[in-house]
Amino acid sequence: MHKRKIMNYHQNVVDRVIAAQILADRAGLDNFQKEKLVEKTKKSEKKESKKNNFIRLANKRVSNAINSIKLVKNLSNKSSYKYSDKDAREILKILKEEYYAIRKKFK
Repeated sequence: MHKRKIMNYHQNVVDRVIAAQILADRAGLDNFQKEKLVEKTKKSEKKESKKNNFIRLANKRVSNAINSIKLVKNLSNKSSYKYSDKDAREILKILKEEYYAIRKKFK
């Protein structure tokens, strides 16, 4: 299954490390100084900011939520499961309520 990323967390770290390497090259630093600068950049990126933490967790949690919703969708297969229209409406009602609760929190 293909995992879809909501926001690109890893790419920001890679971009900053590449930028540090380019700056070190342009500044004419020797290899030792260049490696030191790149390592310093990597270490600073490991300390997650609130934004990076949000992005990392959002990717995991939204992917998990999508997978869970797909599993609930599989319950609609009448050849495998027996359910009434009332059961289906109840599931949809609960999911809709949770969707609106999330939407309200983000506003």
